[in-house]
Formats: sequence, C-alpha cells, structure tokens
Amino acid sequence: MASFARGVFGPIVGGALAVGVAPPALAETPAGSFSWVRATGADTCPAREKVVAELDRALGKPLVDALEGRAVEGVIVRGKGGWDVTLYWRAADGTAAGTREIHDDSAGCDAVARSVVTSITVALTAGAVDARSLGTAAPTVAPAPPPPPPVTSKQLENKPPTAAPPASVDAGAPPPDPEAGAPESRTHAGGVMLGGVVTLGWLPGIGYGMQLVAEPIVSGRFRIQALAAALAETAQRFPGVTAGVSAIEFGGDLCTTLLSHPRRLIAAAVCGGGRAGAIQTSVYSGLTNSGGSRGSFAVELGAELRSNPLGPVTVALSVNSRLNVTRYQLDDAAGKPLFTQDLIGFVSSLRMGLQFF
Repeated sequence: MASFARGVFGPIVGGALAVGVAPPALAETPAGSFSWVRATGADTCPAREKVVAELDRALGKPLVDALEGRAVEGVIVRGKGGWDVTLYWRAADGTAAGTREIHDDSAGCDAVARSVVTSITVALTAGAVDARSLGTAAPTVAPAPPPPPPVTSKQLENKPPTAAPPASVDAGAPPPDPEAGAPESRTHAGGVMLGGVVTLGWLPGIGYGMQLVAEPIVSGRFRIQALAAALAETAQRFPGVTAGVSAIEFGGDLCTTLLSHPRRLIAAAVCGGGRAGAIQTSVYSGLTNSGGSRGSFAVELGAELRSNPLGPVTVALSVNSRLNVTRYQLDDAAGKPLFTQDLIGFVSSLRMGLQFF
C-alpha cells in the first residue's frame, strides 16, 4: 500500500514543485487610455472619437498602444480670452506624470484641437514621457537572491529603529511645446465691415451715408478700429439760400469688450476715439460769404453690439454720442448765420462684414 501511494503521489508532488519554481512569464504591456472632456462652451468642439482618430493617424498606430499603459486626460473649456486645454498625463498606477496647458484665441476650436494632437504626438514619438520612468517597462527576469538568514528575537530587541526611506516621486516630464522657442502671440487682425450710418447734429437735419470699419489689431478684450465715413449730400433750404451739404471723415477707435457669449453669439463693447474730415457746402441759389469745404474735427464715444451668427460673418450695431470740436457755420451775404453745427450730435451705424481670424 505504501508503494502504491509513493507511485501515485510522487509524480503529482514533482509536478507541483516544477510549477512552483518555473520562472514567471513576461507581462504584456498594458494598453493606455485617453479621455476628452468638453467643458463650458466647448460643446461644438471635436468629440473624443474624432480626436482619437487624428492621433491614430498622426502616430501611425493605435493611441492605446502608443501610450504603453499610461493615460492622458484632456479638458477643453471656452474662456473669456479664448480656448484653454489642460492635458493631464498619468502613469499606469494613476499617479500624476505631468501637465500641459494650451491656449488659443481662434473663433473656432479646430486650431486648438490640432494643437492637442500635435502635443500628444510629439510627447510620445520624442520620448518626452518615458515609459520606464512611469513604471510601465516590461519586467526583467533575474536570478532570485538567496534568502536572508533568520532573525532571532534577541537581534530584534537590540536593533535600533530605522526611518523608512522616503518614497521617490517621479513626476515625469511634461509634453514639450511643439512651438518651443516661439512665444505665443495673442494679438491678431480682426475683420472688415461695411454698412450704413445715420447722423443727427453733424449736418443740418438728418444725415445718412456709408461707413467702412477695419480692425487691424485685436488683442484679448481690446480692439483697434479704423473708420471711414461719407455722408451723402442733402439739399437744405435756408432763408434766401438753397445749398447742398455733405461730409467725409476718417477716424480711429479703441474698443473694449465688456460681455461676450461663449459661442460668440453676441458681444457688447464700448468704443471711443477721434474723427477728422471735411464738410462741403455747395450753394445753388442765394448769396453767402462762406461755404465751400472746411475742416471738421470731433470726438465720439458709444456702445457696440455685435454677433457672429454664421461663423466668420459679423453683424454690428453701434450708437455713439458725438462732440463737434470745430463747429461748422454757414453765413449769408450780410454775415448772418444760416446754419451752425450743433455742439453735441449722435451717430448710429449698422454694419456687416467678415472676420479674418
């Protein structure tokens, strides 16, 4: 009976020992993960699936494989000064491994989405986020060291307490800036708008004409506008005199945006600046001792509402108060004033144009 037991259990015990001493198999590299959160004002930005597809194309292989167990968490939000994206890199165990922040002032979020793809691609292909430093390298099989000698109770009583070594914290390297060395510029050109203008207190009665506005500089909440306006000639009947009065003017404004919808549906701003031009009077009947063309200078201050309902298409409505620094005066032959320009006037315009940023 003892011989039978040794014959049966011998191979079983031998097999168990063989399994116990077999070297462990190499662990496969775990797949990484990528999350993409569209926060306040970013509902129209590319979804996670589209961003992943762009990353797969840029890397030449699936993103989850290129990450090698790491994780990237992206959060995009529409702020008051443009688009802000924060990329959080994490190791395979979930610990923080670096942060990357991206800002863009474009009207749409396609440009900042491309910057996100570029940043992640450069970080992975250039080895800026090292897999080994994040603890995701494949384990190396090495001979097991001999077991330490047993510790007696007396040795434990005589051994002084030792402080545990501080845990090493490897924050990892943040992804590099693909445009490193080139400072990010938040100043750009705006757009061009053309529309109609109606005035009161500038010419006799109500004046009307056209106004052209260009924005050569836009920086955050501030805009610089260059304006040109032409008022059509209107026939005026004065005592004993019939004349036509028209005007042309150029100027510049500094505008500050006070309120803005995240999707640029509507924005409110205040604008102010100077004007310089000329008022032209053509006398058709009667006698005057003045008239012709004379210089005109004014200061305007007002409010502007604008909207971007169709992407780059912009509609703007402005209402300004006007201070006529030089007051135009038309006299008859005896020197009696027929028309004197008002000190305070009002100018309103409705414009439409395109934004070039």
